[in-house]
Amino acid sequence: MLTLVIGWCVFAVCLFVPAVPLPVMFGAFVAVIGALLALLLLLRCPGCGARIPQVGFAEWWLPETAVKPGRCPRCGYDLTEPAR
Repeated sequence: MLTLVIGWCVFAVCLFVPAVPLPVMFGAFVAVIGALLALLLLLRCPGCGARIPQVGFAEWWLPETAVKPGRCPRCGYDLTEPAR
């Protein structure tokens, strides 16, 4: 997630700075896309191994007051417990 946030910040700053080297802007873009793809493909349930990207996105983007998923949609594993 840190890569995603840093890449997004650099990319956003590049839009407002008049003379940014293309490799810096492209690198920030690749970092953002890479972090999102990693979250989609690599976040798995520790109980059954199913991909659960919606849980990662909800944990990161939803406000603290929102109801967040606490269980794996496939097997019901409690995701609030520490991993085994």
